[in-house]
Amino acid sequence: MSAMEISGDVYAFEIDLDKLLPFVRFESAFAPWSRYPKTSRDLAFVVPEAQDVAPMADALAAVKPEIVRAVHVFDVYKGKGVADGKKIGSLCD
Repeated sequence: MSAMEISGDVYAFEIDLDKLLPFVRFESAFAPWSRYPKTSRDLAFVVPEAQDVAPMADALAAVKPEIVRAVHVFDVYKGKGVADGKKIGSLCD
């Protein structure tokens, strides 16, 4: 391969796609459109520092599971501007 100025090893291969086709699944994934418009909201709650925020997200998602797909904890803040012994748990959809 010196004519092409290639100093390392060179490998070549061929794939026969006809041999692979029996292993390919041709399935379409479809989810119907929601009757409810998507919204993106975030909520912040001041809670005791010992309070776990994740169960709050689960409880909110369970209120209307047919329209709320998921609620996630995206931030927990303790520090300046938050009273001692408290934290802010922020949730979003």
